[in-house]
Amino acid sequence: MAAWEKEYEKIKKQVEESTAKKKAAVQKIIQEQTDAAASAIEAQKKAVPSEYRRLYDASEVQRIVDQRNILNRMADTGATRSGLSDTLTTAVNLSAGNRVQALNAQQQAALDKLTQALTELQAKARADIASRQADIQSDADKYLADTRGALYGAYTQAEAQKAAAEAQKAAAEIKAQKEVDDRFTSYVDSYLKTNPNATPYQAYSYASAVTGYMPQNVQQRLASDWAVRYARYRAQGLSEEWAAAYANRDIYNMDIPAAVQGLDSGKASQSQGELLRRFRELDRR
Repeated sequence: MAAWEKEYEKIKKQVEESTAKKKAAVQKIIQEQTDAAASAIEAQKKAVPSEYRRLYDASEVQRIVDQRNILNRMADTGATRSGLSDTLTTAVNLSAGNRVQALNAQQQAALDKLTQALTELQAKARADIASRQADIQSDADKYLADTRGALYGAYTQAEAQKAAAEAQKAAAEIKAQKEVDDRFTSYVDSYLKTNPNATPYQAYSYASAVTGYMPQNVQQRLASDWAVRYARYRAQGLSEEWAAAYANRDIYNMDIPAAVQGLDSGKASQSQGELLRRFRELDRR
């Protein structure tokens, strides 16, 4: 995971925690407001029966008054036990019953209205919570998307600048290396031109002494030539010490060390003249 991605994940975690807290806070506020309003409605519902009780009582009082008036009227006319009295009494009771039914309907309508208000209040609270939380989440998502884009943009810009700097550095190093190599080569060419009979190693040594440098490919070429010479001398039967001494002489223009001259060449069965002849053949190769 790249550094910018780690930074994004860190920010994302913080935003998610903050978003969860904001959602919880919104829900708590709306729910508290809703619960307070719901409690008020419940209190109104509980108060409805007591509010209608006086209306029921008033209706009953009216029934008693009407019935007493009928009795007094019938008594005055001497028709207390007549059919008219019974009819009027029935009419009074019927009217009272109608009033009670109307009051029942009114009371139930009031309760239903309050119940509907409570239902609508709770539904609105749920909708408000969902809407507010959706807005909070939308803001968080947009912020994270913008942040991710900004972090990635900064990362790609930094990488491009880094790549450009590295390319510039590499180009400068190549240019500098070429200048050093060209300088070395110029001294080699100058030395060989001035000393036509000089060996390549002598020219290389001169250029290295002047420049303080010897190209890697030159060192590898000398090492390869040395290995070929050494292998050829070993193939002629020379010991490792003599083969190395002659290879050093041929490639690096080194004298045969005195310590090596005192060693057996490994060609004791051949005459000194034969050895010289074979060495000359190797030189011509």
